[in-house]
Amino acid sequence: MTRKSNRPILLQLSVEILHRILDYLDTDTILLSVFLVCTQLQMTVKSYDRYIVDVAHIPKKNFVRTCKMIRPKNITKLIIFKGNTELFLIRKFLSLVNIRRFTRLQAKIDKLKLILKHVPSLINFTVFKYYHACEDCINGAQWKHLIQKHLSLLEKFHFIFVFGQYCKNDKASVLRSLVITYPSRFWIENKRWFVTGDHYAEMYLFILYSTSLSNVVNQHRFSMKKISHSTSIQRRWQINP
Repeated sequence: MTRKSNRPILLQLSVEILHRILDYLDTDTILLSVFLVCTQLQMTVKSYDRYIVDVAHIPKKNFVRTCKMIRPKNITKLIIFKGNTELFLIRKFLSLVNIRRFTRLQAKIDKLKLILKHVPSLINFTVFKYYHACEDCINGAQWKHLIQKHLSLLEKFHFIFVFGQYCKNDKASVLRSLVITYPSRFWIENKRWFVTGDHYAEMYLFILYSTSLSNVVNQHRFSMKKISHSTSIQRRWQINP
């Protein structure tokens, strides 16, 4: 006869099954409840790498503690802004975490490359990426390389990249460093694709987009104070009161 284990049934499950159970729990419950049960579950929580973090759903009473416990490398989806997300929560979150450390989110650009190399005849291409745009996603040199290698027939390229970044340094310098990867002969002379960058200080928000989509970007944020930088000859610097 086999001896019955005195351990709770939950702790007899494999790590893989425990991770599947965690898939159905929110981040706050995992970090502040499951993590505190026992040493074994602490190890399980630390190795779990499929977190989906929605800032609006983190309870305010646990907000700071939860944000400090988040391990960026284990986050697969990050939702910073939705219509019901309060502005102060966005500011607080971006002051507590470093968005650029969310390296798991950067895998999306690699998947995009795999797709695009199979559609070399693509003529029009539009990309919208919100709140987890990685450095490769917003880098003009990366897009230039990808387009020249896989999309030689591309005529129109429109994009909007929206991402939050808590920035203590000169906002204008940071904005310029983002836009400066686009003003090259490829973008301006060959393709005539101009790029604009906006920074909304109230929300620690950066938006990098095709200048042709200015109306789309500005229609919802016209009343907010911002600084802008563009590769267009007609408009370099602009500060809206």
